[in-house]
Amino acid sequence: SIGTNIIYDLLLMPTILIEYLPEFSHFSIMGEATFPWYKREKHHQYFQLQRYSFFVKYHPLTKGCYNGWFIAPYFETGLYDFEEKLGWLNFSHPNKEGHQGEFWGAGISAGYSMPFAKNRAKIEFRGGIGYIHSKYRKYVSFMEIYPYIQSKILNYFGPTQLSISIHWNILNRKY
Repeated sequence: SIGTNIIYDLLLMPTILIEYLPEFSHFSIMGEATFPWYKREKHHQYFQLQRYSFFVKYHPLTKGCYNGWFIAPYFETGLYDFEEKLGWLNFSHPNKEGHQGEFWGAGISAGYSMPFAKNRAKIEFRGGIGYIHSKYRKYVSFMEIYPYIQSKILNYFGPTQLSISIHWNILNRKY
């Protein structure tokens, strides 16, 4: 199936989901990519993010039918560059500071999915907690140059996943 995360789409962070659903199994495999890459060179405003997540979903109550409850351990990685503000997305920093870095994370998510449109589509609700490790560089935007101020490391444990997604069944299997 292919799909999108409606929450991220509404926040102007386009997302695509691809899920493989083996027949007669309790498991499915899903990949998710988020890729807003907005910038305005003249005003030094950036909201750039590439995020890739990989899930192994376990559907304990159903076999070969992918609706109902599931749990899904996941791994994610990506890179980002946030500076100033872009439109209504406000990432304002004193002294026109920006943050540019890479991250990886892992955790566990859980959710519920239910079919609609004669089993050709499903809506899925998912949330998760996990760990994120990020190395980033603080920089200042000055004229047309971006000197680095310092490098930092961020370690975070807490909520990391939130999704309301719609999936379209392209292999004509029963949800």
